[in-house]
Amino acid sequence: MRGILVLGVLISTLGVAFTPLAVAAEGESIRLEIASGFWRGHTGDEVRVVYKARGIRRTIQGTIARYADGWLELTGESGSRLAPVFVSDIQSIEQLNGGGEVTESDADETSKDLAADSEADVTQETDADNSPKVAQAVEEDESIKPTFLLPMTGMVGLEFRPEEIEAIIAQADELGPGQTIVLEIDSGGGYVAEWEMIRDAIYEGQKRHRFVAWVIDGTSAACSTTLCCDVIVFTSRGYIGSITTLMGNPSAPVDYQVASARRFLEPVLRRFGRSPKLAVPFKTGDAGSLSLLSYSKDPETGKVTWYQSLEGDVDLNRAGDVLGFTAREAIDSGLAIGPADTEEELGVLIGQNGWKEVGTGRKLHEDWNAIVKRGQKELQLSSIEFQETGNDLAGLTKKIKIVESWLRWYKNHSNIPMNSGIPPKKNLEQLLIQLKDQRRVLQQR
Repeated sequence: MRGILVLGVLISTLGVAFTPLAVAAEGESIRLEIASGFWRGHTGDEVRVVYKARGIRRTIQGTIARYADGWLELTGESGSRLAPVFVSDIQSIEQLNGGGEVTESDADETSKDLAADSEADVTQETDADNSPKVAQAVEEDESIKPTFLLPMTGMVGLEFRPEEIEAIIAQADELGPGQTIVLEIDSGGGYVAEWEMIRDAIYEGQKRHRFVAWVIDGTSAACSTTLCCDVIVFTSRGYIGSITTLMGNPSAPVDYQVASARRFLEPVLRRFGRSPKLAVPFKTGDAGSLSLLSYSKDPETGKVTWYQSLEGDVDLNRAGDVLGFTAREAIDSGLAIGPADTEEELGVLIGQNGWKEVGTGRKLHEDWNAIVKRGQKELQLSSIEFQETGNDLAGLTKKIKIVESWLRWYKNHSNIPMNSGIPPKKNLEQLLIQLKDQRRVLQQR
């Protein structure tokens, strides 16, 4: 994926009415670096563009509306928006209404390229009677809807947090309501308080868009996040479950687990038409009959009936166990709509007609994880340095600088120092005052 979200990317695929793309001022000069050299033209020029995407040579024809952020945007005859083309993919541009110029390359070679491109866009096929027929150029399938994908990995409360969800929602908002956002979930869980913020971020985004959980591993708070999504899809080896609240190492008391299930999980399950009977089994296996779970499935209608007991045909949770779902169990019980191990399979399964990824979800994930790694390393080294530094004048000055750097981490990226053994922000503020007082005493001697 390009790592660049462009307003208007693939709007024509959304199936809703939009006004024609607002173009730059008529005749605005454009200079593009393409495979055959530098092409010069203007907005409003009618062009035929030959480009290569995903290894397939394609052709698109229309009027230049805009060139921005490395993308060339065209409109069709009716003013409708066409799929934008990444300029580095362009092989050649043919001017259809005069004007336009290729420089820094031989014009004859450009003509040859165009001819070769046109020839390459025609393939020979043979029907059942072995009679040849000509197939038209393979164009990008405009029926494939754009999909935003955001990987959610690591610990909930550190790498896995609401900020990236809010950012991908903002990108989806730029394309208009009705987008599909896929959260690719691979996490062993983390903090309940952070999950509550994640839940609220998803709920806000669901006012305008659809959320899909694509599960590799969704344990504990990552399972809760999965349940917040409109649609759940498993990889063939995917798993969710075990939302047990821990108090240090041991699990919280049973009464606390049951109360937490009713307060937090039951509303989430009801919101998406899922049985609230799953809530307590997800939290604890020690709540008597409340921890039991089974279901029966009508062989004709496929309707699933859940039981807070073992009277159903399929037992999912027995006493002493904490509920979890494998891919097969989730799909058979209707919790998930099906399996998908590739993006293309996912795109078809969730009704996008294939996979056409937009947005910068992967980059958001990579950038934040890079900051986490850098922060953890810096905080670890500075903690050692703080412990090894003396309390003379020079040592106190160094300690003050270290504490100030920790406070900056809290200000800019609080998740990182909170999960790196750094004292709480309030404690650091008090420590900073003490260190400065100690240094002032030494300076006055």
